[in-house]
Amino acid sequence: MLGPQEKEKKVIDEESGAVQYNETELDKLSMVLSTTIASILPVIAVLGLYFEKNMLKRIYIMIGITAAFAAILSFFSSARRIEIFTATAGFAAVEVVFIGSTNS
Repeated sequence: MLGPQEKEKKVIDEESGAVQYNETELDKLSMVLSTTIASILPVIAVLGLYFEKNMLKRIYIMIGITAAFAAILSFFSSARRIEIFTATAGFAAVEVVFIGSTNS
């Protein structure tokens, strides 16, 4: 009888140990990872921006985090460019409001 892990993979070459995994499970894992990362990135950005008191450095940090956000969405999701742009613009707006509402 196969255990749960053996059901998800299929050995395609015994000699090399090459294994084929169930794509549905990998797609689900990718979706969970991208959703989780996208959800916590704004909080991490705000936390990072909170500790930096120099306004110019805050802006540079914001640029880096926003670029990372867009790259992560591009890599981990199947979203179209317009969807990634929209999400990134919303994310950047949150950062701008935080930067503008804090005292240096």
